[in-house]
Amino acid sequence: MENTLQIFKSDVEKDLEEVRKCELDILILKRQIANSEIYKKNTAEIKRLNQVIENRLAHAKDVLNKFKEVTGEKKIEVSRGGWVHFRAMPDKWTYKEEVAIPYIKEKYPKLTEKYIKVVETLKKAVIKKDIESKYISPVEGITQEPQPDKFEYKLPLPGGGDLL
Repeated sequence: MENTLQIFKSDVEKDLEEVRKCELDILILKRQIANSEIYKKNTAEIKRLNQVIENRLAHAKDVLNKFKEVTGEKKIEVSRGGWVHFRAMPDKWTYKEEVAIPYIKEKYPKLTEKYIKVVETLKKAVIKKDIESKYISPVEGITQEPQPDKFEYKLPLPGGGDLL
């Protein structure tokens, strides 16, 4: 098991090292863009480097998914201070006002002003807060769906600071 975990970590470390090199190269190339002759060459190279970054991050994300399946962990830290992880995202709330407004008016007539604007749009933040705190039960026309974890990464620069 420990050997498997080291393989995941090594894969991600290689990806992040390549991403770091590409992002530093892009920063250097962007500084040189002022010269119009170099502009075309640098623009093409920046496009190529961005594709390398995209491919490496996709690979690192795949490795992290496999790592998560094996260990249940959502983060891999590598020796140079970088990491990849999945950040938990808040649930997405969907409001079907044409369903929720009549429901609230009927079920919570005394709370109509609290939840419904005069122009009859939902006061979404207030309703969400009250549903989450169980002050009221879920409302027809309002759904809550979990969001997938968001993939992120970090690359510290040599000498301190972060690229992103």
